[in-house]
Amino acid sequence: MTVKGDPEKVAADKKALQEKVDAAFTYDNIKYSGTDMVANKDGLTADLQMPRTSTLNIDGKYYEVKYSASTDDITFNGYKGTVYQPLPGTEAAKTKITLTVTDKSNAEVTASKTLDFAMLRRIRASSMPSCST
Repeated sequence: MTVKGDPEKVAADKKALQEKVDAAFTYDNIKYSGTDMVANKDGLTADLQMPRTSTLNIDGKYYEVKYSASTDDITFNGYKGTVYQPLPGTEAAKTKITLTVTDKSNAEVTASKTLDFAMLRRIRASSMPSCST
């Protein structure tokens, strides 16, 4: 039985959860969506498949998993990260991706980790969808 107000139990649970997050939320566990190819942290070129609860070694029944980015260059819907590459002629973009895992039964037990990424510019404008008038 977990008593939410027990500071020693909360600290122990937070430490254990942080160790799992630190071990599993690594560059090697972030893949390009639909592939087994590790995403290039220095030059993202496609959407991402973020680590699921099984990779994080936690049970999704008991923990909430949330991914966020420091900029609008990557947006998340569940475990998929949509990457928006900068247009040709603009600077490459950089962002930070943060994973936050929270115990559903005790929000005091939370862990997070942040990784740095860069998005390559599009090579040519024709790779963008066109619109007709």
